[in-house]
Amino acid sequence: MSRSQTNILKGVAILLMIFLHLFMRVGESYKGLCQPLIYIGNEPLVHILTNASNPVAFFLIFSGYGLSYSSFHKKYGIRKQFLRILKLYVTYWIVCIIFVGIGNFVQPSHYPGTWKDIVLNITAVSCTWNYEIWFLFPYVMLAMSSMLIFHVMDKIGDIFSVVLSFILMLACGYVISKSVSSGTDLGALSILLVYLELLFPFILGVWLHHRTEMHRPIFKTTSLKAALLLCLLIVVECNLPTDADDSVYAFVFVLLFLNFSLPGHIQRILAYLGKYSMPMWLVHTYFCTYLFPDFIYGFRYPILIFIVLCLISLAVAILISRVSLFVNSKLMV
Repeated sequence: MSRSQTNILKGVAILLMIFLHLFMRVGESYKGLCQPLIYIGNEPLVHILTNASNPVAFFLIFSGYGLSYSSFHKKYGIRKQFLRILKLYVTYWIVCIIFVGIGNFVQPSHYPGTWKDIVLNITAVSCTWNYEIWFLFPYVMLAMSSMLIFHVMDKIGDIFSVVLSFILMLACGYVISKSVSSGTDLGALSILLVYLELLFPFILGVWLHHRTEMHRPIFKTTSLKAALLLCLLIVVECNLPTDADDSVYAFVFVLLFLNFSLPGHIQRILAYLGKYSMPMWLVHTYFCTYLFPDFIYGFRYPILIFIVLCLISLAVAILISRVSLFVNSKLMV
C-alpha cells in the first residue's frame, strides 16, 4: 500500500466518518431536522448505510501499517514518535481553543466546564467537549507502545498476534458493553480496556504491511470482481446487528479497494481529503452536533447536508493545518 493509496483510503475513511456522524441518529434525536428521500421499509436508507460507515478501524489499520513501514525502513524512533504525537496534540489544542471559545458563547452551560473537565479534555483522556474524539488518547497509547507491539509480534508471529488481539477485542468489548448497560464506572480500567480492544485493527495494519514487504498480497483480483465484492460486503455489513465485526469489515474493505483503480480526478479529490482527514475529524462534529446543528441540518436533504459539512470541515481543516504548521515551526517540532 503506497503513500498515495493510503491518502486515498484516508479520504474514503473521513467521508465515512462524516456520513456516520450526520445520519446515525436519523429517526431518533435528529427527527425532523433531516428529510431523507429513500426509505427501506420505515427506515431511511442513509441511516441503514451508517452501519457500514464506522471509520475508527480504518484509521487504526492505516496507523498500524504506517508505523510498521516506518519501523521497517528505519524511519522510526521514540523521539520521532514523540514529536509526531506532539504535532497531533498541537493541532488538537488549536481546535479546542477555537471551538471551545465559540462554545463558551453558544453553549456556556457546557463549555468549558469545570477545571477537571478542562484538564481531562486538554489531555484527551476524556473528550466531553467532543465525544467523537474519544479514540485520540487510545490511539496515542497505541502509537507510543508500537515498538513493543512490533517486538511481541516478531516473537509470537503475525497470525497468532492477529488471533490473540481478536480474542482480546471481543473480551474487552464485552466487558465495556456490560459496564455501560449496568451503569458501572470502570474508571482508569476503561482506558486499558479500550486500548486492548483497539489493538486488533492496529495489528491487522501491521500484518498487511508485513505481507506487502514480502510481496505476498493477502488478496488479489480484478477491478470488476473487487467492485462487486465490495458492494456485497457493504450490503452484508448494513444488515449485521453487531459492531463486533467492524475491524474485519474495514480490513476486507481495504483489501478489496486496493484491487481497483479509480479515475484520476477522483483519486486526487480523495487524496486531498486524506491529507486533511485528521483535522477534519477533529472539527466536523462541532458543526453538525455540538454548536451549529440547526445550520447544517437546515439544508434538509441528506446529499446537501453531507456536501455542505464536508466542504466546511475541509475549509476549516486547511486553515487549522496552516496555523498548526506555523505553531509547530515556532516550537521547532
